[in-house]
Amino acid sequence: MKKVLLNVIGTPRIYMSENAESIMNSIIKINENYEYHIVIHTSDIYTPSKKRENVNKKRTLQYASKKDLHEQILNEYSKLSKNIDIFIEPLYFDIGLPNYDNMSFMYYLRIARIYNLIENINDYDIIINCRNDIIFEGNLFLNNKYNNIHSIIGKKGGFRGYANGDFDCCLLFNAENYHRYNKCINHIFTFNNTNNTFYKTTNLKYILPKFDVKYSLVDNNYYKYLEQEYNKQINNKSIEKTVCGLGEIFLNYFTKFDMIWDIKSIKDINTVILFPK
Repeated sequence: MKKVLLNVIGTPRIYMSENAESIMNSIIKINENYEYHIVIHTSDIYTPSKKRENVNKKRTLQYASKKDLHEQILNEYSKLSKNIDIFIEPLYFDIGLPNYDNMSFMYYLRIARIYNLIENINDYDIIINCRNDIIFEGNLFLNNKYNNIHSIIGKKGGFRGYANGDFDCCLLFNAENYHRYNKCINHIFTFNNTNNTFYKTTNLKYILPKFDVKYSLVDNNYYKYLEQEYNKQINNKSIEKTVCGLGEIFLNYFTKFDMIWDIKSIKDINTVILFPK
């Protein structure tokens, strides 16, 4: 029986029930001949982004303690599999910009953190990484080959060059490419176990992505503009947000690690980020 490592990632949200139900209906129920290992990575202490402060107040899960948070998570996600690990720990990154307020990159760092917390990565045939505040529209059939890094995108949002959709809601790859993923993170960051912080290396800069022509929706002048602006902004200590996010920086590097990032490979399924009504 093939094995799936299914990582559910993000700070505590009120949408655990909807998220777990969607994972069950769109992935697990239609792929019964697989063994699932569910991993939850979240934080009870974290630095929230200021840009959606009012929204975050409405969608943040309330919990009395770390133990209470663990119990709430277990109650929802243990329905997916008896094999479940829950990691609740602080996690930070430092790129030398004290006012930087784009926390979405933590999604990618949590994936890298799980890599170092779970043993025997090579035992897994497929690794699925999804945010804890999304639902799926459509079904994900795991009998397809996922030999690159694949994204189930949202219908809107995201960067112009990345399919004009939210490309960081759900990423899929195999164990070999999970190793590449972690290697790429370690290329631009170093992790300090003492304070659970990822610190930038001198490699953290904008580089041009390596796309197949059919996947890139804009010409190289757009990427060159981002390169010029970002490499100036990364040295501006007062800046709160750079022209492109760290997720884009990382994925550009990833396309140079003997990879093709296949942003349009998975058909008939999308992701939807849940927001308060």
